Amino acid sequence: MGKIEESRINHGKIDLTHVIKPIIECLQQGENSLLKEHEGKIYVMTDKIIRSIIDNKTDVNGMRKEGHLFSDLYWASAVATLHKNAKAADNQMKQIAHLEEVIYDRLQSLLSESEKKADFFGQSASSYFDALTALAGKKNEIGTTLQSAVFPDAQLLKEYPGTKAILRVPRHTIQMKGELSEAFVKAVKQVMKKRLSREEIEEDEIDAIIRTLEKGLDDNTSQLSPALKVFDENAYGRIRRTYACSVLEKMVPALDNNSPAISYIRRVSDFNELVQYTLPDSGLLAEDLVLEFPNYDGGGTMNFDLMIEFSRADALNKLPFWFSFSELLFEKTKTENITTTLGQHFKMNGQVMSEGFDSVFEFHVNKLTTMANLLKEEARAKGEGFPDESEIRKALRIAVLYYVVFRNDPDQPRSALANYKAFKKQVTNWVASKVGLDEILTQIAKLLSGKTTIDNNSAIRQAFKKLLQSRQPENFPPKQKLYLTISRDILNNTAGMKAGNPIVPVPSQQYDTSYLRYLTVTRFSSADSDALLKEEIRFTESLRYLTLPKNNQVRNREMNREIDRNVLGVLFTPKDNEMRYFALPFKTFTNLIISYDRNQINGTQFAKDDYDYLTGLARLIYVLLVYGVVKAVERLEREYQQSLLETTDDNSLKHANRTMMLMLSLFPDEEKHFTHDAHKAIEHIIRQHMPTKSQGFKLTRTKSWDNQVIQSQDIKKTAIDFIEKELKDYRATNIIGGLSSGLDALWHLPDEPSLKKVALIVVTSRACDKTRQDSEIADRKVMFGEIHRFEHETQHDELGTVKHFYRHQPVEAFCDDMDAADSFKNPSVLFSTIRQLDKEGYRDVIVVTKVPFTRRIRMTTDENTTYTNPQILQELYEKMPKLRIYPLFTQKSSGVRLPPKQPKQPMFIPHDPNYEWQILDESDNTLFRAASVLTNRIVGKEDDRMHSGITDYLFRWYPETAPIQSQAMAALTSTGKDQACLHEILRFLHANAFEQVIGNKKNALDAKLDALESIIGDGDENIGHQANSLKFPKPKTGSNKGPNDKTHYFSINMIALLKHLENQSEQH
Repeated sequence: MGKIEESRINHGKIDLTHVIKPIIECLQQGENSLLKEHEGKIYVMTDKIIRSIIDNKTDVNGMRKEGHLFSDLYWASAVATLHKNAKAADNQMKQIAHLEEVIYDRLQSLLSESEKKADFFGQSASSYFDALTALAGKKNEIGTTLQSAVFPDAQLLKEYPGTKAILRVPRHTIQMKGELSEAFVKAVKQVMKKRLSREEIEEDEIDAIIRTLEKGLDDNTSQLSPALKVFDENAYGRIRRTYACSVLEKMVPALDNNSPAISYIRRVSDFNELVQYTLPDSGLLAEDLVLEFPNYDGGGTMNFDLMIEFSRADALNKLPFWFSFSELLFEKTKTENITTTLGQHFKMNGQVMSEGFDSVFEFHVNKLTTMANLLKEEARAKGEGFPDESEIRKALRIAVLYYVVFRNDPDQPRSALANYKAFKKQVTNWVASKVGLDEILTQIAKLLSGKTTIDNNSAIRQAFKKLLQSRQPENFPPKQKLYLTISRDILNNTAGMKAGNPIVPVPSQQYDTSYLRYLTVTRFSSADSDALLKEEIRFTESLRYLTLPKNNQVRNREMNREIDRNVLGVLFTPKDNEMRYFALPFKTFTNLIISYDRNQINGTQFAKDDYDYLTGLARLIYVLLVYGVVKAVERLEREYQQSLLETTDDNSLKHANRTMMLMLSLFPDEEKHFTHDAHKAIEHIIRQHMPTKSQGFKLTRTKSWDNQVIQSQDIKKTAIDFIEKELKDYRATNIIGGLSSGLDALWHLPDEPSLKKVALIVVTSRACDKTRQDSEIADRKVMFGEIHRFEHETQHDELGTVKHFYRHQPVEAFCDDMDAADSFKNPSVLFSTIRQLDKEGYRDVIVVTKVPFTRRIRMTTDENTTYTNPQILQELYEKMPKLRIYPLFTQKSSGVRLPPKQPKQPMFIPHDPNYEWQILDESDNTLFRAASVLTNRIVGKEDDRMHSGITDYLFRWYPETAPIQSQAMAALTSTGKDQACLHEILRFLHANAFEQVIGNKKNALDAKLDALESIIGDGDENIGHQANSLKFPKPKTGSNKGPNDKTHYFSINMIALLKHLENQSEQH
C-alpha cells in the first residue's frame, strides 16, 4: 500500500464525510432508494440519491464553504482525501467503511436466496456473446466453446533489392545542440556585459549584476526563468512544425506540374513563415500581422496578432493534409549533441465519423458556422453568457488559417501572402462597415464551403493519394538545415539590465505566447541575421525497407478463447428523456443495470450560478455510489464462490476462475464522456480483485431519438433498429472483440517454449511526463498499470499430437497514489507487484512503459521519468537476484506506406540488428529496438487504407547496470528459444488487441496502433485522462472576487480518489 498522505506545502484536501453522511442517510431512509431487484436483475438508481442531496440547499451550501467538503483550495495544486486532523481522518474512514457496508447489506438482502445468487452470477459467456452478436445484427459465430482468431506472421526479411519490399518506413534523424537554454543565457550575459561596459560601470559591479542574475536562475526567481521554460517546452514542437513544411516541399518534384497540391504545399510553408515574421520579401511590418475583429459583444474591436495566435507548435495541426511525427524511435546522446530518429504519418482529410462529417476540412469549417450561430443566439439574449473568448479565438484561428491556405484560383494559383493581404483588407472593410463578428464568421464559412474550394480540396487529396500509392519519391535529397533563432527584440533596455532584468517583461499570465513571438524556426538562413541566438538544426531522411520472403509463405498463429466461464453483465445507461429505452435490447443479457440522470451528470438542470459546483458534486456522488455498488458485488461474488468450493467435490469447479465482470457503457453524443471515463476508472480499481473488462460506445443523434421514441408502436424494435444503424462503422465488432478479450486466451505456439512462465507489467503515471512534472499545476502522482501472466500449457489433439500454448490469464490491475519523490526511487506498489510474481514462480518479467519523451528541445531519457531506471533495477536485483527484468519502452511510429492490396491484419516484425547501430559499438547508445509490430491504420474513407503503423519495443540499456541487464539483453538480442518466447508474448498482445471475430475479415480494423494504448497511450482514451475527470470550480473569496472573474477549476484525480477510498476502508 502506498502513502495516503502527500507531503506538499500547499495542499488541498477533501473531507468526504460531508457527502458520504447524507448518502448513507438516503440509503437507510428508503429501501428502494438505490437498489431494486426485479426478476433476478439488480437495478441501481443513482439519480434518486443525487437528487435528494442536491435539492437540500442547506447541506449543499454547507459543503460549498471553505473548509467543509474542500479546504485550502485557493492555493491547492493537488487534492488529498485524508484530513490532517487525526480525529477527522478517523471519522472519514469510519464513514467510508459504513457506506460500503450499507450497500453490501442491501445487496445481500436482495440476493439472499441461493437461487437468486446462482442466477445473478451464473450467466454463461456463450449466451452473453450470442445475445450481443444477435443485437448487432452480425453473422459472427461466437457461441462456440473455443473462439478462434487467425493472426498472420509475415516474417519480414531485409532482402532489398532482390525481393520486392512491401513496406518503406521513412525515418527522420534530427541532429542539434542539446542545451538551448545554456546558449540563450550565455548570449544574454554577453550582451549585458557589453552594454553595461559602455555605460562605464565598474567591472566588479557588472560581475555582481551577473551573479545576481545567476542566483535568480538557480532560485527560479529571475526574469529569464519563465522565458527559458517557454523556449524549453515549445522549441522542439516548433522545429517539428517547420520540418513538416520541409517534408511537404520535398513532395513537389514528384507531383504533376499543374497539380493543385503544389500551390497548397507552398501556401502552407509560406503561412508557417508568415506567422513567424520570417517570410522573405513579404514587405510586411510586424504591425501588419495584427488583425482587428469586432468584439463578440459588438462593442469596439479586439486585436488578433498572428505571431501570438499561431505561436503554439500545434497551430497547423487542424490542416486536413498534414504531417505528424512520432516522438522517438531511436536516441543516441553525446556530450554536446543529440541525435533523434522519428517516424512520420501523413493525414489525408479523412472522415470525422463520430461527428458526422465526410472530411476534416468540413468539420473545422462547420465550427465557424457553429460559433456564428452561438453569437447570434447570445446577441438576441442581450449579451448574457457569450462564448468564452478563448473559444472565439480558436474559431478565428481556423478562419485565418483556412482562408490563407485554401483560397485558390485554378487558372492562376494564389500565394499565401496574396491571400493574407486580401483577407486583411476584407476584414478591415467589414470592421469599418460595422459588420458583426457573427456575420464575418458566416461569410468566411460560406466562402470556404463554396464549390471552387471543395473541388480544389478533392483535387489536392487525389494528387496526394496518387503520389503515396506510386511509392515515390524513391530517393531522398541529402541533409538539409533549419535555423532556430531568438530575436534581439527580447532584450530589455540598458536601464533594465542594470536592475538585473535583461529581457523585456510581459504580463504574468502571458509568458507562453508573449515570449514565443521571439522564437522562430525557419527554412531560410537569411532570416533575422542579427539574431541574439541562431542555431543550425540538421535533418537526414532515410528509408527502412521491410520485405516479404521470396517464397511468400505466411505463418499463422491461432488464438482460442475459453468462454465456458460465467460472466456478470453490467450495463451503464442514461435514464432520462426516454433514453432508458436504449437499454431494452441489452437487458436480455445484463443482470446489473446502473442508470443515471443525464441532466444531473451534465448539469443542465441546475441554475447557471450553481452549474459548475452542482455538476461536480453530482458526479462525485455518482462515482461514490457506483464504486460502492461494484465493490459490494465483488465481495458478494467472492463469498458466493467460496461457499461453492466448500460444498462441492467437483475438481473442475475448484480450479475455476472468478466470475468475469463485463461492463458495457452507453452514453449519448451530447455528453462529455464523463460516464465512460468514470466506468473505466472504476473498472481499473475493481480489476485488482476480480476479472473485469469494460467497453463503451457513444450513441449519436440521440436528440432525434428522444423526439421519436414516444411515437413508436414497438419501442424495443425501434431501439434495436436504431442501434444496428448506429453500429454500421464496426463498433459492434470492436465492442464484442474488446469484451471477449478479457476472457482466458490460449495462444498456440509452434514449439515448446523455453520460458514456462512469463509476466508482462504495463505501468505508467502522469509523473512520467517531464513537462507535467515541471508544470506549476502539479498532479497527483498516481502509478497505475496492468499485469499480464502467461503460463505454458499442453493439450493433445485427436491424433494424440502434443500442442503447446501460452495461457493468458485474466488481466489484473494495480494502482496507488504516492509522493513524486518516492515514485521513481521506491515505487512500493511496483515492488510489491513484482515480488508477488516472483513468489508465484515468474522469473522473467517484462516491464513496459512509455518512452520518457518530454516534447522539448532537449529530448531526454531522464531517469526521473521512468520506472525502470538504474536505481530501481539495482534494488530489484538485490531483493530478487534470480529475476530477469526486461525494461521495454513502447513507441508508435506512423506513416508506413502500405500498398492497398496487402493484407489488413497486423504483422510481427522480428528485430533485425542490421537496421540499428550495434549496441556494443558505443557505450552511450541508450535505446535499441527489440521488436516491432506492424498494424493497419484506417485513413480517410474505407477504400483508402494506405497507411500502417509500427509499434516499436525499445530496450533500455544502462552501462552502469550491465551485469544486471546482461542476461535479459542477451535473451532479446540473441536468436534462440528465449528470444522466440519473448517475441511470442509481444505478438500475442497485438493479436489480442486487433482480434476480429470469425467471418468478419472484410470489415475494417479499429484504428489503433498500440496494444497497450488504454494504459500508456496518449489522448482521451487512456486511464491517465480518465483519472482526472472530476472537475470543481476553485472559489474566489474576499476582495479579490469580481463579478466578471473567470472561473478557475481544479481536477480531482479519480483513480487517486477511489484508491484512497479503498485504502481507508481497509485500514478501518
